[in-house]
Amino acid sequence: MKERPRGSRRGASYARVARRIAESVGGAVEDLFGPAEETDVDSLVQLGLPDSVLAFYRELAPVETIERNGVSLWDIAHILDENHNYSPGAEVHELGYVVVAGNRAGDVYCLDLGESHDEDPPRVVLLPHRVQLGARDRSVVERQAQAVAESFDDFLLALAEGELSG
Repeated sequence: MKERPRGSRRGASYARVARRIAESVGGAVEDLFGPAEETDVDSLVQLGLPDSVLAFYRELAPVETIERNGVSLWDIAHILDENHNYSPGAEVHELGYVVVAGNRAGDVYCLDLGESHDEDPPRVVLLPHRVQLGARDRSVVERQAQAVAESFDDFLLALAEGELSG
């Protein structure tokens, strides 16, 4: 995992990384990203997304799933579906993980909100699609989590630079 500088101006940072993602997939920022509907933002708040991540989705939510090197950054509808209706998202959500992306193998990239569900910024981890839950025990899931990025900003930048693969 490459160390990245953290900026205090997240909005500008997110705009830059959205441009880099768009360039890397051969699209235009305005075609790939746009402000989320307020009802979608409310749904993300209900999922427990912290302010640092909500800032991205408020202004630059993916219009539809964006794929780069086999990694899919999901649009809000897909994120909600994954965390409410599908495995492993629905199972790990109650343990403090919010699935935001996936890969071709079915493994998922999650915001790790911590045991108290309040980490901000959250680190991003990769969980296997067949994650063992150990009777819904967070420590069992933690042992299977592979650290990917120290923050959501870092995750997006790694995606843009092609450092993640599916």
